[in-house]
Amino acid sequence: MMLPVAPRHPIVLVHGLGGFDCVRIELLRLYSVQIEYFNGIADRLRARGATVHTAALPPGGAIAERAEALRRFIDANVREPKFHLVAHSMGGLDSRHYLTALSGAERAVSLTTLATPHHGSALADLTTLHLIEPVARLLGKFGPQQWVEELYRQTAAHSDLRPASCAEFNARTPNAPGVAYYSWAGEPPNAALHGLLQLPGAVLARLEDGPNDGLVSVGSAKWSGWRGTVPADHISLVGWQFTRAARDRFDPAAFYDKLIPDLLAAEAG
Repeated sequence: MMLPVAPRHPIVLVHGLGGFDCVRIELLRLYSVQIEYFNGIADRLRARGATVHTAALPPGGAIAERAEALRRFIDANVREPKFHLVAHSMGGLDSRHYLTALSGAERAVSLTTLATPHHGSALADLTTLHLIEPVARLLGKFGPQQWVEELYRQTAAHSDLRPASCAEFNARTPNAPGVAYYSWAGEPPNAALHGLLQLPGAVLARLEDGPNDGLVSVGSAKWSGWRGTVPADHISLVGWQFTRAARDRFDPAAFYDKLIPDLLAAEAG
């Protein structure tokens, strides 16, 4: 099979909520283990001849805060005049804000979103109302106000991911002219859904009445340049597969190869 030609412009990978770029863990001072959010993806793309950068954003920050961090990362690390954004989950919303509100469209050629909750997530309503708010009230009773403020700052992403918040975000964040947008969603069979995602996936299916990848529904992930679904759960989409069932149904390396023709088309257009 002929492999796709690498895009001319570099690719910036953007992680989602709670994510990171790369973490190095020292084991007994003998050797270290490097853990990447996009597990093996950067190496795969580089093997195809692409230049790849992996951004690091505040894990639980608000969209505006994370987008500003993305802007700073790109300004400091991406020397090429143009680039592509490939963003997982919340990273797609951060990227959209960067493009529309922070002049990112002056350099970005395309944005590909993978399981991004463009229309919000009912799970964010649950975590905000039944976890964050009760903890904030408890801290307000027994601790200084600074604790409450810091809690809200560290968990602002959950508020921004609520469906009502995303509706407001979409209204003030139109697609940036001149940038090509593409979107994908995960729709795994039950057998391929990681055990940790089965409960939230079941809850989400009830609340949003449709298929999902364990954390984001297909309906919410649909955005401009809709490309369809793949049989992968939320974590398989970034290369983390812990069961044979997941590996048998989805090949992350082949999927990222599949993104390249869209990037080439964006460069040509």
